[in-house]
Amino acid sequence: MQHSAQVLVTGGNGALAIHCIHQLLKKGYHVRTSLRSLSKKNDVLSMLRNGGISAFDQLSFIEADLTKDDNWDAAMKGCKYVLHVASPTHSSSKNENEMIGPAVEGVLRVLQAAKHADVKRVVLTSSFGALGFSHKAVKGHTSGRNPCQKSNETTGTTEITGTNDITGTTQTTGTNKTTGTTEITRTNDITGTTQTTGTNKTTRTTEITRTNDITGTTQTRGTNKTTRTTETTEADWTDPNEKGLSAYEKSKVLAERAAWDFINTEGGDMELSVINPVAIYGPSLGPNNSPSLGLLRMLLGGQLKAVPNIPLNVVDIRDVADLHLRAMENPAAAGQRFIATADGQISLPEIARLLKAKMPAAAAKVSLKVIPDGVLRIMRLFNPQAKTAYHMLSINRNVSNAKAKKILGWTPSGNNETAILAAVETMLK
Repeated sequence: MQHSAQVLVTGGNGALAIHCIHQLLKKGYHVRTSLRSLSKKNDVLSMLRNGGISAFDQLSFIEADLTKDDNWDAAMKGCKYVLHVASPTHSSSKNENEMIGPAVEGVLRVLQAAKHADVKRVVLTSSFGALGFSHKAVKGHTSGRNPCQKSNETTGTTEITGTNDITGTTQTTGTNKTTGTTEITRTNDITGTTQTTGTNKTTRTTEITRTNDITGTTQTRGTNKTTRTTETTEADWTDPNEKGLSAYEKSKVLAERAAWDFINTEGGDMELSVINPVAIYGPSLGPNNSPSLGLLRMLLGGQLKAVPNIPLNVVDIRDVADLHLRAMENPAAAGQRFIATADGQISLPEIARLLKAKMPAAAAKVSLKVIPDGVLRIMRLFNPQAKTAYHMLSINRNVSNAKAKKILGWTPSGNNETAILAAVETMLK
């Protein structure tokens, strides 16, 4: 099958971008890919050959750098779609602006050029870090053009009413101008109970009141930032000022927010869809320096003498590429975010046991010792790595992929275990 549409994929020599290009060529699309240097062209061709591609008559290359204006107009010429996968490389500098600035500027540079070229839709690769590290919405910001948002001209407040596609429940959020509090009322379809959450601006605590349907008692808890029983969804945003947030994750938050702001204010008819992947594993078509794989390298190399009990969400890289193409093709994806994650979660101790069981020779140095959370809490005071690990313990890993399944018909082809094992297999080649 051959498509007349041309697609620009940014950063074609990247691990995820090459899978996107591979799948686009398999589907018959004409693909143009940008590289910071055309010296990487042969690397791209080699990786595609590893994936079974032998004909390259529908693939072209252009040199374009996210930090420069040069060639982006030419890169977009004739393209109907753009998959903006490229991101600034991870910087070792302690100055976070050296990563955040290029990330935000790069996204805006791509969007501006796409608009000038009358591109129909841009699919942006963001990150789970842009939505899952605070488990709360950034005040005053919604993704895309939210048709459910309306302003109350009498009080000056904003009310957002949304129906949960999965449960059919209705949620209403409103700001009480008199008290300065935010009240959220939800009806539980199963029990018929009503829950109200209010934030007191004076004390800055959050009070949650629930009625127990079995006993009839009422419980009130305060200062509950996140609960592991509630799902993280595309409605959530990470606070860019979240304590412990890395420069990379912060850059992803601010770059995605800048993209939505551009679309809402300057985008015109151009559409935006965003993919928010969790930790990406699965097979690589070539060299892969992803930070996600760094964790596996440390496990296999024996650098971790004991393993913190950190839960993770993972996804196969092929499934992430597939989700990009679905978001590109499906009209319903316009103005939407989609979390890319396999079902469930897997912890570091579980990964260690998995490697020991399935790859005993390669996992000879993998430790099965587990660091208790209390010990990690003490270690964080003097060990930077322990500090990062301890921060990861607080992240809600009850993550929903229901939206991608419902709207785009996406189904992860692999599970947590197969994604991990496939990544290790290619690392060992």
